[in-house]
Amino acid sequence: MSAMTSLDSSVPTSTAGPFQEGTLIDDRFELGKKIGEGGMGYVYSARQVKINREVVIKLLKPQLCASEEQVSRFKREAELASKLSHPNCVVIYDFGFHSGVPYIAMEYLEGCSLGDVLYRRGPLPLVEAVNIVSQVCDALEASQALGVVHRDLKPENIFMLSEAQGNVTVKVLDFGIAKLAHNHP
Repeated sequence: MSAMTSLDSSVPTSTAGPFQEGTLIDDRFELGKKIGEGGMGYVYSARQVKINREVVIKLLKPQLCASEEQVSRFKREAELASKLSHPNCVVIYDFGFHSGVPYIAMEYLEGCSLGDVLYRRGPLPLVEAVNIVSQVCDALEASQALGVVHRDLKPENIFMLSEAQGNVTVKVLDFGIAKLAHNHP
């Protein structure tokens, strides 16, 4: 099982990002290893220092920080995703800036993306596929009720957590290009 990565796994990743393991973010989060990279950012395992909780930190790529549009989009992801309180949506803990670079702190998940599962196993049995799709629909229904439109639903943004009994819980990730529906404030 791998740790959560909420970024597109089709983008090549290197083993190190611009942030070093052990970096302290806002005196609250200590970065661990880089676990993912996408077009907009880097994802690191981390520890919330004061309560010793495992988290994930997503940092906008430094070269994108000069763009107000990119920073606003990143912040919007945190704001919209933090409104969601549903068992099938990733939990957002915090948003802030570290040395001018915006970050999002979110729950740490053990498992892998649906994209990884499909790559390894191919088409899923019908019962398993229906279970996954049903949970994704529940997450999207909850987000739609708040006026949040995901707009980037793909297997890489569907994360699967395995449970001891063999059940699978699904989490919808990466609200990076989400927007509020026109009829919501």
